[in-house]
Amino acid sequence: MSFITMTKLQKSFRATTVPRSFDLRLEQGEFVSLPGPSGCGKTTVLRLLAGLETPAVGDSHIDGQSVVRQRPNQRRIGMVFPSCGHKGPACRVARPCVHLPPALPCGLCMARQSE
Repeated sequence: MSFITMTKLQKSFRATTVPRSFDLRLEQGEFVSLPGPSGCGKTTVLRLLAGLETPAVGDSHIDGQSVVRQRPNQRRIGMVFPSCGHKGPACRVARPCVHLPPALPCGLCMARQSE
């Protein structure tokens, strides 16, 4: 049994549905990346798993239990959007939620400075 399972998940925003019938199975400790163009549903998938959005269709399981009806604080899972708070093009993110203090520069800024 997979540790995280998302089955046929869909979220509708007016006339737009993203993702469309999304399926994912992850084992505990497994690392995954969700690449794709802007607007394809990457952030929505994470928000659905964390409980910050409610799916129109589908189900999510964590450690064998359905979490679709659980509040976010009951899921023992979360997400963070990293941002160093700098204004450079390498460090812009659509929705910054975490800002590092100036004493802790981000890796993108450090890489840009070394070029």
